[in-house]
Order: sequence, then structure tokens, then C-alpha cells
Amino acid sequence: APGKCPLGVCEQMVFPSGLLVHLLHKHARDPHCTVAVVYDGQPLRLSFDPRTLQSGVPLCLGILLYGGINGRRRTEPGRRLVSFPNAGLLNERRRFQNHLAMALMVCKTTFYALLADKKLENDLAGLNTTTSGLYVCWVVSPVTTRRFHFTLTAFDRLYTQSRSVIRSVRQYTLSQNPSDFLPSESDYLLLREVEALTMLNSRPIIKGDHTRRSKYNRLVMPPCIQLELIIHDHAMRAGITGRTLEQLQDMYSNSPLLKMPRSKYNLYRGPSGKLSVGRKP
Repeated sequence: APGKCPLGVCEQMVFPSGLLVHLLHKHARDPHCTVAVVYDGQPLRLSFDPRTLQSGVPLCLGILLYGGINGRRRTEPGRRLVSFPNAGLLNERRRFQNHLAMALMVCKTTFYALLADKKLENDLAGLNTTTSGLYVCWVVSPVTTRRFHFTLTAFDRLYTQSRSVIRSVRQYTLSQNPSDFLPSESDYLLLREVEALTMLNSRPIIKGDHTRRSKYNRLVMPPCIQLELIIHDHAMRAGITGRTLEQLQDMYSNSPLLKMPRSKYNLYRGPSGKLSVGRKP
């Protein structure tokens, strides 16, 4: 079934097989978005500045093309029938036909979004509009035959503070508004505004200027929160490393040293047909 584009500023309805084409065609040129090919267990480094986020509007930090295990094309999700193949890819992008489209999302919201009572949330938000915010990060993808997991770590530039979670990938057809899924789900990384500002470890910057120059006249970029993302497909690795039933049968049938014992014993039964408790066969 189709679903709305996970990006908050886009209202277009897309099918699972056309999500990758839509993201690459409509949103890949966003300066805040990165397009990357990711493989199982390999980390991807990204960053974002929480001060630039608009409250309540989900932002895509990365369009991810998951290709299974690096160097093993047969592990691509489309070849294993884990996901729908991507349709509409042209020219050099056709090699991503069996990749799984994912998107790393981030959104700023308030503490009131954790309330299950949405009427109470709206009332409190109207009374106090200056409350501290929350920063939510999660990963979305089209529907798959089994759930994918990811490890997401947020840390500062000096590697002194960090937050890390292991969560499941959400479906893009679900609501991507944190106010809708924060009370009932847990597949996200949550940062309080105090934690986010501490991770920034920022120094005074001239108002209206997003860059500054050091005393050596070298350009110093503004501080950002660093992110490291790792995608996991444990079922795939278990299927590759584990032995199949046919392999086990072949191993025991062809090796005389590994054959199961075939010793037979005579069982002595009484007149009633029951085995005697005191006698051993």
C-alpha cells in the first residue's frame, strides 16, 4: 500500500517500490541531506545542528541505500525477497534495484509530545510555548518481511559524551510526527535540549554568521552533534553462517566418524505389556 513521503514538507503519496526514486529525485539535493550506500554492520557518520531545526517538521539527514553484506550481491534485500525491488531507476542507478531504501530522520518537538492525551498536550503547549525541546532521531524504510535493526549513537566532537540505542526500523507509511508515536513506541533516539546543547560544545558565534575564522585565518565550521549509524540484519547473517538441513545430512551420511549410533536393544515386557521398572534392557 502507498504512504505519504516521510519528510514533513512533502505531501506526495508514494508506493514502496517507488520510494527510492522519489527520495533521490525530490530530496537528494537538500543541503542537509546525505545520500550514502550502507552495508550490514558498517558504520556511517553524519552530523546535524539542532539549532537549525523547525519544531514539528521532520528532516531527513540521510537517504540510505542498504545493500546487505558488502561484496555479496546475493544478500541484497530485493534478491532475498525481503523487500520490493525498486522501480523506475535509470542508467547507473539501476544497480540499486535490489537495495532497500532507508531514511535517517530527525525532528524537534516538546516534552508534551510524550503525553498520550493529545488534547492535554495541545492545552499545555498553548499555555507554555517556551518549554524545553526534545530531539528525536529514527530510521524509516518500506515494509519488509522481517524487521531490521539499527544502532544509533550521538556524541560530541571531543568524544566526552554520548548516547546510544539499538532500535528497529519503522515503516514509512506510519505517521512520522513524533507527537503520534512517542507515547506508544520506542524505536527512536531521544535527546533532551540540555543534552543536545551540551554535546554541541559550542563557542560564541557572531549572530547571523554560521562560520568563524581562527587566529590562523582558517575557516572553523560551526559545532554539530555527531551521529554514527549501523544497520543490522541478524537473520541474514545467521542464515549465511549457519548450516542448512541438507548440509548436516550430507555431513553425517558421508563421514563414517560422525555417524549417529544405530545400536538396538531388546526390551523385556511383562504379561500386561508394560516394561518392568526393576529390569534394564
